[in-house]
Amino acid sequence: MTMKLQSEVYDYARALRAIGQDLTKLVPHSLELEVVDNDFIVRGQRRAAQSRPAENTNPGVWHRLQNKVGHREPHQSAPLLLKFERKYTPDDVTRLDEAGAPRRRGPEKPPDISGLAEKLRMIGRIVNAKSGRLTKVIDDMDSVTVEYRDEQGNLHSEKYSMLALYKIQQNYYGERGTFEPVDLWRGFDR
Repeated sequence: MTMKLQSEVYDYARALRAIGQDLTKLVPHSLELEVVDNDFIVRGQRRAAQSRPAENTNPGVWHRLQNKVGHREPHQSAPLLLKFERKYTPDDVTRLDEAGAPRRRGPEKPPDISGLAEKLRMIGRIVNAKSGRLTKVIDDMDSVTVEYRDEQGNLHSEKYSMLALYKIQQNYYGERGTFEPVDLWRGFDR
């Protein structure tokens, strides 16, 4: 099945950066972003705030039990993950992008690639560079999978490690001439 692509070029880098900046406060554990029409639907999981166990209503029984068994810290289980879902319209993206502009850095050094906004921005740049239409982004925090349709409507799926995204980011900023990229494996002397 082929899909006719709209003629306008959408700035996915800008849109995904704005969405990433908004989602950062949730500290997502994983997320899936899907483009439906012109809206961005984001579903994911985030860690629940750590809560203390409820206080025992009968401290006498609790103290006797501690003395019998010995004092132990409560069992630390895996963090509880809460699901979330957000929808971003083109107007939402514009509003978020304008609101985030004052917090952005100058061109002297690139933003941290491990930050959600910059990670998503790089994915947007990749899709923009291929003149694609974004369909889905899956971020499991170790790697990012991007699905997009090319100009002919063919679906592509590509997976990027954090190292690969870092190298793409370094190349991008190096080509812009805003700084000299450093290969961390080679150091400052090339």
